[in-house]
Amino acid sequence: MPSHNELIGQAKQRQQQQLQASATASQQLNSTVRALISSNSSNSSQSCSSVLDKITTIQQLDKQINKQLQDGIAANYERLLKSKKNLDTLLSKNEDMLNYVTSAHQPKRTQNVEHVSVVDGLQRKAELVDQDLRILENTLKFVQQSRSSS
Repeated sequence: MPSHNELIGQAKQRQQQQLQASATASQQLNSTVRALISSNSSNSSQSCSSVLDKITTIQQLDKQINKQLQDGIAANYERLLKSKKNLDTLLSKNEDMLNYVTSAHQPKRTQNVEHVSVVDGLQRKAELVDQDLRILENTLKFVQQSRSSS
């Protein structure tokens, strides 16, 4: 088993190796960045667009697209709010029409007029028609029975 001093020595040696590898990688990165900057800074190659020009163009296009999207979203949101307001108005009018009660259709039993909606009124009339039909059916059965008896 290695001693404590040997382990410390091995750790220092690995640390120095890693430091050298890191220094080499940093130098390579620096030289690559300098090469890119110098090649993009020179205007000698007119036929080939530089990387910086492409990045700038992409950023400008991105800004234009974002602006158009934001303008479109704002316009659509305004139209949505206007449509919602119109829909709320129409719903309110329809609800008022369904709940509209004329005093001619209501019995006046007390000072407070009983409120009956149009739907309730129509349902009541349908029930009365249904009741009349049942009476007529029973009357018809009675007439048919009396004819068959005689």
